[in-house]
Amino acid sequence: MKKFKFLLFAAIAAAISVTLPACSDDDDDNIGTEKDLIGTWTPQRERGWQKDKKGKTLDSWDVEYEDEYGGTYKLEVYEDGTWKWYRMWRGSWSVDSYGSWEKKDGTFIFEHLSSRSPHFLYDNTPGKVSKLNSSTLEIESHYIKSDAEYNEDTDSYEDKFWTTFSKVLDEED
Repeated sequence: MKKFKFLLFAAIAAAISVTLPACSDDDDDNIGTEKDLIGTWTPQRERGWQKDKKGKTLDSWDVEYEDEYGGTYKLEVYEDGTWKWYRMWRGSWSVDSYGSWEKKDGTFIFEHLSSRSPHFLYDNTPGKVSKLNSSTLEIESHYIKSDAEYNEDTDSYEDKFWTTFSKVLDEED
């Protein structure tokens, strides 16, 4: 019986040692290349939440972008480290805001440089690419207000949201 228990525990230990390395959480697998990032993207979905200073959720959402905004925006990302956010206005595309991007700490960071903040970034807060491949881009925006900015009666203290885009394929692709 002792030999059986020993063999059983040895088999369990061997199984655990083989399976645990497979459980690694490698976020780099979600971030594609600069080549994946360059191009034209259309917003598809936005999800997020707002919390008060005690961490209580005040609001949360998960909406199809087209339902809320009419599908009238696009994001163009350029090789020179810049981007432009366009809005369809009176039948033609016009630049609504613009900024820069860079690769940093294994992901891409978006900053806006214009006076208007695009929908996918919260005010002056940089956005971080949380998912990227040849067809999907997800940008995360996270903002925590300072005590001077926070009004407990009317404001959320912390806001976090993700905007998911689909790549518009060129005729050549």
